[in-house]
Amino acid sequence: MSGFCNPEYGECEQLACASDEDCAGERRCHLEKKYCVQCLDDGDCHGSQNCELDLCREPARCASPEDCLGDRVCVAATGLCEAAVCNPDSFEPNDAKEVATPLAAESVIEDTHLCPEDHDDYFALDIVDTGVVIQVLYDASVGVMELRLYDPAGKELRRYFDEEHNGLMAGWIEKPAQPGRFLARMHYGGGRGLADGAIINYSIRRVEVPAGFCINDAAEPNDTFKQARELDIGPKQTYRLCHRDEDWFKLHLSTGQKLVLRPTRDVDPEKVNDDSPSAPDVEVYLNDPEHMVLRDTNPFPNKEIPFTATEDGDYYIRILPPLVDENSVYYFQLTPQ
Repeated sequence: MSGFCNPEYGECEQLACASDEDCAGERRCHLEKKYCVQCLDDGDCHGSQNCELDLCREPARCASPEDCLGDRVCVAATGLCEAAVCNPDSFEPNDAKEVATPLAAESVIEDTHLCPEDHDDYFALDIVDTGVVIQVLYDASVGVMELRLYDPAGKELRRYFDEEHNGLMAGWIEKPAQPGRFLARMHYGGGRGLADGAIINYSIRRVEVPAGFCINDAAEPNDTFKQARELDIGPKQTYRLCHRDEDWFKLHLSTGQKLVLRPTRDVDPEKVNDDSPSAPDVEVYLNDPEHMVLRDTNPFPNKEIPFTATEDGDYYIRILPPLVDENSVYYFQLTPQ
């Protein structure tokens, strides 16, 4: 079938047709004229649009986005369909990390928005010795937003997507080992109800958490004897001990079986000194939490603990944080002796 370009809509219209199946998209075949048209009656148009001269027309007054054509929006204050107009907010330009808007401790930025041509806003967070929570409120009826957090080197730490479309997101940054400038990026992911690119309003708040965060590792919950996790011999695993936390593991050993327990902080041997982080304390129990068979409190960061099973049974390993170094990452490995 040949066709022509309809300049009003920038779309192709077919010249000839015998039925609706010959027409592209939602177009209808005008059986008398024998060519495809946008509509035959009002029911072929969206919302309250009217079909006039085979074309869908906007109503005199709109009530919803569907009443408007293309990317035009319904302005509630006037009841008219208009082209989306977005004036930059007072924090622009901040659509790149190099021009990020400072977000100070315990502050909130309101009355900000993203325009159709600007799908990103960046905010700079200078963090010294606290954890930080970022809270975002936005109009979820317009579109879906993402919150992305980056470390001072530009590496993405984590990404939050408002899967529930409830207009609320919260992200966190752990207490850093060294002060630095972190970034929060607000990203507009697409339209919902309105055409992609509609204006979206939001606010962003920064909350300090002085003690920092401690995020559970994959083995949690394993804080008690009854919650002990099975531990394999061989691979080195990464764990985290939080404030007032302890980790329990278990494995079955036979009489005389020899192992080396390595609960370490993985410090470069050439850099170990008095300021190196302490390794966790270790206790080993046989069959029940009243029968301790080993206790090691050596703080050496790369310590190795030889152990021999005295009888067949289930051995429970309890890992305790060093007193001076809570919220710490440690590495644990069991190897044959």
